[in-house]
Amino acid sequence: MRELELLTRQLLALHGHEAALRRGMLPEEIRHATAETEGAIPARSDRKREEHDLEALSAALKENGGNLARAAATAGVSRQRAYRLLAKQQATPEKLLPRSESPDDHGADDDGRE
Repeated sequence: MRELELLTRQLLALHGHEAALRRGMLPEEIRHATAETEGAIPARSDRKREEHDLEALSAALKENGGNLARAAATAGVSRQRAYRLLAKQQATPEKLLPRSESPDDHGADDDGRE
C-alpha cells in the first residue's frame, strides 16, 4: 500500500499537469506487468451480474421471509438495486417466494381458515 501511495505521489509530481495518465508514464515494471495481464481478466457482463444479483436476492428473500430490505442486505445489493431488479423482471418479493413462504399467507389453510 505504501508503494502505491509513493508511486501516486511521484506520478502526480511529474505528470500532474497532464489531462490523463498514460501507460508510458508508469515505471517499467508496472508497464510490463500491465501489458502481460491486459485482457487476461474478462469483464463480467452486466447481464451476468444482473442474473447473479437476482438469484442472490431471490434466495435472500426466502431466507428473510420476503423482507426486501433485509434480503437486499443479505444478498449484498442496495435496496434500490433490489427494487430495480424486481421491476426489470416485473416481479414482486412475493412472486419470488414459494406459496407456502409468502408473507401474505399468515398460516392460512387452502380454504382460507386458520
